[in-house]
Parts: sequence; structure tokens; C-alpha cells
Amino acid sequence: MKDVIRKGEDALVLIGPEGDFSEEEVKRAIENGFVSISLGRSRLRTETAALVACHIMNLQNQ
Repeated sequence: MKDVIRKGEDALVLIGPEGDFSEEEVKRAIENGFVSISLGRSRLRTETAALVACHIMNLQNQ
């Protein structure tokens, strides 16, 4: 993730619903410049994934 998030730059995180994004949603996001990343091997609840993503972005901006 540190190759994607750069200190001081804005970032927009898309977090999939339970059951994940559809293949079409992933395709359209990538076509619009989004970069696919992983928060790890564990499946996280939507609200937990949001907290983890915010925490990681905060650490990258330290």
C-alpha cells in the first residue's frame, strides 16, 4: 500500500460491500484510475475495513 498512498496527497478508498465488489464494479474502478490493494488475507467487515484503511493512511502520512 505504501507504493500507492503518498504523504500529503489526497486518497479515495473504495470499500466493498459484504460479498465483495462485482467483477464489473472492479473493472470500472480500474478503468477510472483506481488501484486495487489488499488489507491482508483476512476477510474484514465493511466498517472494520474502513477503520483499517484510515489507520494505514494515517500511518503513511506520519
